Amino acid sequence: TEKQMQMVEMEAQKDAKEGTDKHHIPSPKEVIDSARELGNQAYGSLRGLEGDDTEGFSVDQQDAIYCFKSLLVFVAALESFAHGSNDTGNATGAFSAMLQTFQEGTTACAKPETPVWVMAVAGFFVFLGVNTYGYRVIETIGTNITKINFHRGWCVEFASTFTVIIATVLSMPVSTTHCQVGAVVAVGLTSFGPKKVAWSLFGKIFLAWVLTLPFAGGLAAALTAALRPAIYGAGR
Repeated sequence: TEKQMQMVEMEAQKDAKEGTDKHHIPSPKEVIDSARELGNQAYGSLRGLEGDDTEGFSVDQQDAIYCFKSLLVFVAALESFAHGSNDTGNATGAFSAMLQTFQEGTTACAKPETPVWVMAVAGFFVFLGVNTYGYRVIETIGTNITKINFHRGWCVEFASTFTVIIATVLSMPVSTTHCQVGAVVAVGLTSFGPKKVAWSLFGKIFLAWVLTLPFAGGLAAALTAALRPAIYGAGR
């Protein structure tokens, strides 16, 4: 019928058009426009908050900021290396000393060496912690203190990574979280000024840092006092 003939003709035109598109070689301008459109779509995910400062960026500025996305992933991997070399070392150091005491006695004077299986177990629990309760700290540092985009996030990660690695080389135990929070606050001050930094939240974080020292020390002292008689005998 005439209607069927029209449908067949439309399908033929559609197939011919698709065949032409498949063999079409885009011009440099089309490639640049396509990449820019993809960048704008991806960068649009940063506009979740009302009144975000990203609305004031030009297209070229958004493209420049978007370039830090891949760099941010790379430096975050370096941050994991720094975290493992210092924070995980802090956690396994005491356990390694305790393990050496159990195996060699309390009179051993050799420098304790952390077994590979201890480091593997510690790494597994780091992975477990990040994937269970890690989102709480990630949300606090990443969104609640100040506004972070790809560029600012890269600056935070690089600065904290560099600081932790230098401290590790100097054999100084430090906290990656402390370095991260300090870098986030400094980036917020540099980008927006003091009014755009959540100082009340930063004060709570700083207070928590201070309180953890006597809390952990007091709990450790109480456990030592309670278990000492059972281990060394009464009167010791």
